Amino acid sequence: MFGGGRLETGIGKTMNAAFYALPGFTDASDLTPPSEYFEEDIIDPDFSLSKGSYASLEGVGLGVRIKRCS
Repeated sequence: MFGGGRLETGIGKTMNAAFYALPGFTDASDLTPPSEYFEEDIIDPDFSLSKGSYASLEGVGLGVRIKRCS
């Protein structure tokens, strides 16, 4: 099965990555970093890929924090 999306913030991308890691997703999934279309994301640490792969973060929930507005 394939998964994909486009205009999600880092929160959506992080949730998608966790979802796509479940059994049944056997094809490569589309996870474009939000930095491709948003000037600044709303999570810390930023969602990023390394050599086409995403390493799931450790921690409570998705492993990311919402940045405070300044």
